[in-house]
Amino acid sequence: LARTSKAFRALLMNKSSRSLWLASMKCVEDLPKCPPYMNEPAYINLLFFSHCHVRVLIQSDILSEMDLYA
Repeated sequence: LARTSKAFRALLMNKSSRSLWLASMKCVEDLPKCPPYMNEPAYINLLFFSHCHVRVLIQSDILSEMDLYA
């Protein structure tokens, strides 16, 4: 839902919506606990979206380095 519209994203990415994330995570059988260094939306993104997270990190690092030389 967070990717559906800007309004849903604003609602669900707000810290006050943490209880919604926790409740929805309880519905997933055998889901490991969220690591303490991640927030719930980032953890769900890591688990359930199929894009390559390593490549995204590398690309953002490369773009950040390119910004340094601009």
